[in-house]
Amino acid sequence: MIDQDTLLPHLNSQTSGRPLTRPFYTDPAVYETDLERIWYSQWIHAAADAEFPKAGAYVTLRLEAYPLVIVRGGDGQIRALHNVCRHRGQRLCSKASGVAARLVCPYHQWTFDTEGKLFWLAQPYIESNFDPKNGVNIVGGHIRLPEGPGLGVVPEEGMFGAPVASFG
Repeated sequence: MIDQDTLLPHLNSQTSGRPLTRPFYTDPAVYETDLERIWYSQWIHAAADAEFPKAGAYVTLRLEAYPLVIVRGGDGQIRALHNVCRHRGQRLCSKASGVAARLVCPYHQWTFDTEGKLFWLAQPYIESNFDPKNGVNIVGGHIRLPEGPGLGVVPEEGMFGAPVASFG
């Protein structure tokens, strides 16, 4: 990540109406700063409620290093979950959108319900660091990913209305 003292001179030297200078497109530190200060710290519109007409309806998206699946559960709640199996990191939903009663890993068939809870194991084992409650939060169709690798920040009360789902 680039510090503000290094970034500010680049911004101040910009000519109005002209494209950004090369570092804004090619410097990995500028890119990381953009992710940390904008994409990972602000609300991101993930999908519209109308995209989830029934239980099991899902939409996938990727927010840089975070593959996500947003799904309506059997209880009517909309949840945003990591779109990877907790066992080997395999993608659970490979299509951009669809309907699935359960999220099934194609590798070992670990099966998760639409709330993100482990439902069934094809192999009779659970690793010691397995945490079925890890996930993200969604409010009013918006997801928020905090800085760093930890997910699951609950948005401020009243910011976008009552939470649609709190996971974690």
